[in-house]
Amino acid sequence: MSNRNFDVINHEKFVARYMDANAHVMAYQSQQIQLHPLSIAFSVMKLPTALFRAQYNFLLLFRSGGGKQQVDNELVELQPNDILFIREGRLNAITSILADTEGYFIHIDSALLPQIFTDSTLLHNLTFHAKYSVSEQDMDWLCQCCELLAGQNHDNVYSTAIQIALLKAIVLKLAAVSARILTKPDRQAEIAVLFKELLYDNFINHRDVKFYADLECLTKPFDSSKSNERA
Repeated sequence: MSNRNFDVINHEKFVARYMDANAHVMAYQSQQIQLHPLSIAFSVMKLPTALFRAQYNFLLLFRSGGGKQQVDNELVELQPNDILFIREGRLNAITSILADTEGYFIHIDSALLPQIFTDSTLLHNLTFHAKYSVSEQDMDWLCQCCELLAGQNHDNVYSTAIQIALLKAIVLKLAAVSARILTKPDRQAEIAVLFKELLYDNFINHRDVKFYADLECLTKPFDSSKSNERA
């Protein structure tokens, strides 16, 4: 698995590489959950970015504006009231963003995913379907949760627990208003999702497809079809 054609970057490296000197508001923080306004993106981002695998998960909530983002081999068009979830390790690139974009970027450390997604099916489906569209009213509700996230005092002993609860509320609300997140993929698509999740979790340390093909959660037909490929 060569990384010649894409970057593997953390949040700090993303800011240094793809944002200009005025992007201090996006500066790296030590918190496992970080929230930043999308309203600054057009003026400070250097677009388009190269393909990259992020060493963190992130949610994009578009209240207005939009843009285009490559997710794996698909070019996704983002419009008002759209939500995009990128799992750690997923190949993506930011192609464009509109000047009138408003909304939120939420950085989520992978260590928190089991606490936020207590139902693993939701995490699997959110990984499989990266983009979701909601009503304007539901987006207002979700953005109110983001405003509460932004208002947390990190010195408070309960701050992380409150942020996790708010993120869990965002995920459950998305599940409640979007039939797509509850749509179970067919078996072939499910195997593809499992492979991608394994890749996201292990691509830095395991670069041979045999490692993934030998895992019990993948079926024999998948093994034989993938055994001659390189990730």
